[in-house]
Amino acid sequence: MAEVTERVQETTLDFAMEDEDFDKSLYKAYAHPPNPIDGHAPRPHELYRKPKADSIKLDQTWDFFYDGSGRPRRYTGFASIQDMPEVPVVHTLSYTLMGDRGPLVLLLHGVPTNKRQHQPVQKMIAPYCRTISIDMLGMGMSSKDVNWFNRNQTFGWAPTTRDLAATTQEDMNAEAAQSGKRKWGWWINDADYIHAIMRDLSMRGKFGPPKRDREGREIPEKFFFYSDDWGSGIAAHFAAEYNNRLLGSIYQNPIAFSGYFVKEIETIGQASLLQYNPEQNKATPWLDPFMAAMGSFAQTITMIYKQMVHYPERLNQYTLREIQRPYMDVDYERNGGRGGGDGSDVATPVTMKLDFDAIRVLSQRASTLMPAQLMPYDERRNPQGVKYQKITHPTFILWGDKDSMMPPSQRFKFKYAIRNATVRTQLIPDAGHFSAVDQPELVAEALLDFIIDVAGKDAMGDIFLGYRKDEIWHGAETQMHKELRKAYDVGGR
Repeated sequence: MAEVTERVQETTLDFAMEDEDFDKSLYKAYAHPPNPIDGHAPRPHELYRKPKADSIKLDQTWDFFYDGSGRPRRYTGFASIQDMPEVPVVHTLSYTLMGDRGPLVLLLHGVPTNKRQHQPVQKMIAPYCRTISIDMLGMGMSSKDVNWFNRNQTFGWAPTTRDLAATTQEDMNAEAAQSGKRKWGWWINDADYIHAIMRDLSMRGKFGPPKRDREGREIPEKFFFYSDDWGSGIAAHFAAEYNNRLLGSIYQNPIAFSGYFVKEIETIGQASLLQYNPEQNKATPWLDPFMAAMGSFAQTITMIYKQMVHYPERLNQYTLREIQRPYMDVDYERNGGRGGGDGSDVATPVTMKLDFDAIRVLSQRASTLMPAQLMPYDERRNPQGVKYQKITHPTFILWGDKDSMMPPSQRFKFKYAIRNATVRTQLIPDAGHFSAVDQPELVAEALLDFIIDVAGKDAMGDIFLGYRKDEIWHGAETQMHKELRKAYDVGGR
């Protein structure tokens, strides 16, 4: 007993010495006088470390298929499908990695955009976190199977004429629930392949050395899930289905509860009902009902994008190119691309081409958007709803205060829907539905503030002191940042 007491006293003394040393380091960090050379103009980007160059991997690919049980599995060639009764459809997800230290963060876009929309924020949080952004299936640079809507083998259940003619949506839902199969457009299917890619990349060391449990077995790494718009609907289903895979969820301007429909997207979805036969009507696209209806898609999509921000100038002809690229030609100078570099394919306004297959897939995906997938789960009345009660990890709701598509006050509804977790909310000033486009610095600040609180200060890749450029500086921030790095042993010295 005396030995135990002596060990406890020694441990207490060690902690006291550590606290005393830390206090000295902390005082030293905060006691520096202003440096006249640094001045008082904020230069936050000059303070922080940059991720290693080899940690930035743009537009990587991950191939997968659905096995006999309807679960997504990584495709590695014939060996991975040799036991399948028939050759499955192989899908490809496109993703980008940035960052080499800190907690793992997944970024998922909304509709009708892609992972490029989040690239500014991803770059800003990459010094502190390891990040991965994904193009959801059917969008961005991920595969766009124009026949996906009618594939029975993909998820085991697809709409039939009798289903579509059912008297009520409730009857259709009940039929699907009773059969134990899912409609192809249910967001839980997106949650499944996101779980599959994150697990596979983690176990193969793509995010760093695999994690291990107490018994030394390799396990997939937990992560933060940041999403916006439609992506947040998918993220909510993921959070409920794979709650134990997440350190925290961040929803930014999510489409939520009964706040849908948005007519601009609904109209694109309705076009999926039109006949589409591109091969037959290749020479005469105006005779194809779908292509004729989508002929002004470039103008339509540009107007939709500009309505989703508070500052339309944030989406100019150049910044729009990255999120429009999957659907259309976005530049006039295509030399070296289709024309082989001989100048024969310099586009003009009348030769800029639309990718109708990509637009068709977007239309099909938009046709499945419905409040039912956002409302709480009910076994009979709403089997495709979100099982909010299963979410127990910390949750953060960000909302642009100028959102004209989704009411910002809906953020409070999440507090009551997610009843078994702590839910923090925050408004982003002077920001529309795409808050991260309007105010990338403020969104990045909010994300990092939440992640630091949940993961811990010493878990981050660097010390973070803010991104605001419209405030004054004391003038000693550079030296303070160096001393805090030493105190918390992060970010290098």
